[in-house]
Amino acid sequence: MIKQIFVAASFCIATLAHAEFVSGNDLLAKLDSSDQMQRGFAFGYIAGAFDAGIRAVHCAPDSVVIKQVVDMVKKLLTDTPELRHQSGDRYVFAATKAAWPCAKKSKI
Repeated sequence: MIKQIFVAASFCIATLAHAEFVSGNDLLAKLDSSDQMQRGFAFGYIAGAFDAGIRAVHCAPDSVVIKQVVDMVKKLLTDTPELRHQSGDRYVFAATKAAWPCAKKSKI
């Protein structure tokens, strides 16, 4: 229970403090870049957001690999150009939550 509260508080603080570090436009540009460093940054960004969302945003199976998540995020970025001005982490959270929602806990 304490861990869940800590994770929830961390999300609130991180959301308030991050100041839109990477937009969806930035993230897609890095994913499409021919520069290996830019693509590596994008993979790392997506991996970090994915890890931050484990059991708080999504409940992905342990067998998921980063390339799978990157492909999901890139598809969402490509399919929603009108929203790409939003923060890149929102794309990671939206894609993973849609694919692997966490089961609702019963109140019993």
